[in-house]
Amino acid sequence: MSRSVLPQRSKDCRFFRDAHDSGLKPSGHTTQRVLKEKNQQEWVRKEFHNPLLPQIEAGIAALYKLIKPAHIPKVRGLYRKTPEKPEPEFFASVSKMLPDFMDLQSFIGSRFGVAGNEAETQKTLHFLIRNGLPEVCALSYFFEEDDFHKGNVGVSDGKVVRIDFDMSAYSIVSQSHLRGARAFSGATFPITMGDLSNFPVLSDATPSYWLTTHRMLSASHGYSADDVRIFSELKNDALFCHKSYLTFLKIILTPDDAIKTSLAAHISDPVELEKIQTHFIARKAQLKLQLMHCYKFQVWWKKVSLSELQSIFQELQEGNVLLKEKHHNLRINLREVTALYHDFSREMTKEKIEESLVALAELAKRCRNEIKVAAAVSPSLDIYSTLVGFNDVLLGVYKLFRDRAPVSAEDIADFVLKVNNALTGLKLHCQSQEAVRLLPDALKNNLSDFFTNMEYALNQLQRDRSACAFPGETRVAAASMPPVDFTAAQEYTFIHAPILDPEELVRDTVIWLRKPNNKSMVEDIFKAVCKEYENSTVTVTSQFFSGLYASLPSFSWVATKAAEPPAPAPAIGLSELNAVFLEICAAETSDHLCHVISRLLSETKPWCKIVCEQFVLGLINQFSREFSAKHIVEQLKNNPDFAEYLKAQPNNQVESSKAIEIAALFIAEMRPNAGDSADFRDCVVVDHTSDFHLEEEPKVATPALAA
Repeated sequence: MSRSVLPQRSKDCRFFRDAHDSGLKPSGHTTQRVLKEKNQQEWVRKEFHNPLLPQIEAGIAALYKLIKPAHIPKVRGLYRKTPEKPEPEFFASVSKMLPDFMDLQSFIGSRFGVAGNEAETQKTLHFLIRNGLPEVCALSYFFEEDDFHKGNVGVSDGKVVRIDFDMSAYSIVSQSHLRGARAFSGATFPITMGDLSNFPVLSDATPSYWLTTHRMLSASHGYSADDVRIFSELKNDALFCHKSYLTFLKIILTPDDAIKTSLAAHISDPVELEKIQTHFIARKAQLKLQLMHCYKFQVWWKKVSLSELQSIFQELQEGNVLLKEKHHNLRINLREVTALYHDFSREMTKEKIEESLVALAELAKRCRNEIKVAAAVSPSLDIYSTLVGFNDVLLGVYKLFRDRAPVSAEDIADFVLKVNNALTGLKLHCQSQEAVRLLPDALKNNLSDFFTNMEYALNQLQRDRSACAFPGETRVAAASMPPVDFTAAQEYTFIHAPILDPEELVRDTVIWLRKPNNKSMVEDIFKAVCKEYENSTVTVTSQFFSGLYASLPSFSWVATKAAEPPAPAPAIGLSELNAVFLEICAAETSDHLCHVISRLLSETKPWCKIVCEQFVLGLINQFSREFSAKHIVEQLKNNPDFAEYLKAQPNNQVESSKAIEIAALFIAEMRPNAGDSADFRDCVVVDHTSDFHLEEEPKVATPALAA
């Protein structure tokens, strides 16, 4: 091994000399106090039989130091060269001695936790918590420290520190090719929600020495029953939990490249290096996954302050400053940390946002259940169309945000601003609508809960966006990310909904019909039409027309048609209509539903012709209402004051002479598909009445917005 391929941080043993007076406690290794020739600083040399072990110990210590540099000593792999063996040979590690180090056994004393010494015990415990014990425990848990006894933890310069890392990365270093016959269990250090929830009390991980584990046959520096009882209470200590979780968060925000380069600076064997790199990167991903599903961590995440989150970035920056220029490659890329943080923030708010969108869809469904399409318009009709449009618009904004990789501060700001504007616009609309005041209290409460939950998620994202605004090398980036100003005037001109020509109206209504989340509305429209038809079969159809058209007030041609002379009563086909209704309800796919409707529209019986026309007009009217509402809500993202246009929800105006033509066009559009619906594309978006899912929505040809 030539010097050129030696690990970056390795040291030649010639740079150290024996101090002769060891003054070290007994150890399982041959240890010796040594002095660095350059500055006479004291280090501890620890010898190994396997040349990989000192390199691994130095590499793992570097990972500890990457996260909490003030609590970890420098550790280096030591090599030697002789005339007989001119190639460098690793044989020991050297660890810089910490000033005035006192191990935990000496620091807490023999009366720690003993009855009658409660006040002193609590004073000692409080000192340990405030000065690094939570951080040291969190690091030791993540890095699989099997030897976390009271001799390897201590206090130096007012801080809790760790020493001796040769039994960290236990799942690696305990393997037979490194340590010989020492037994290894792959399940020793799983990362679980249970252990993270009760930290530092471990139930799933089973290290040989741990501060909440009492072993009858442990050495003198093991933990007594009193020690374990006191330290086990830390799982309920708010400050301990806070500092532990902050450390876990810092671990998962550490870029993969930083882990790789830190290990590569100490380990020469490429196979072993890759194995350890892969292991801890995978372990970091597992920690992230378990934390995100840990309820206690979620509660902490909601409450942690902006300044405490910013401390993570400040510590990382300070660690970079401490590295000499020749080791600049070991500095953490703070922009990568920022990207990881933004991604984590998005994932932490994902559940709340998606739950809110599902709740909104359910709220719209409950409003729809009050609609009587062929009778007097329910007060909830307009709010239903608004909620449907609002939900579709929010889903579109959220999907773009969710799929952005990587997500940036600007992406977060854009998402927060657009959703906040839309929420504000919906609030303004609801405040002005008599329909909302007439809703049952349960629905009004659900609507209020939706606003509360969405605003909470936006506040979380806004906080997390600000957490990364740290000084130094990212000052320029931070300066370009001012807080989102929700009160600033928006310079946008409202664009009225485009008027669709008959062909476009029919085509887009058919597309609307095929969306799974609209099936229940189709059922309601058909049921209402059938009911009106049944009521109108006594003498004439004028009651049928007037009752139906009363619910379709926005079409100018409807009023004209309703005023036409009544037609003779058609032959009754109620049993056939009921059979069709049952088929519509039983349809499980869009193709099946279209097949049923196509067969209905193909009937030539007089009674069926009348029902079909009114059914088609009901479908077109409902699509038009939702189309207009969504068009307006889409613009609320830019200016919430546009909510005033929701009061009218203008639909596409069609001349009265076009009514029959539109119905005929729709029937012609559907009939060819009675046997084959292959030409239609399922526009699967979100089934508001079932599980939340987002799928790619095919682009549908729609008219450009008219100025």
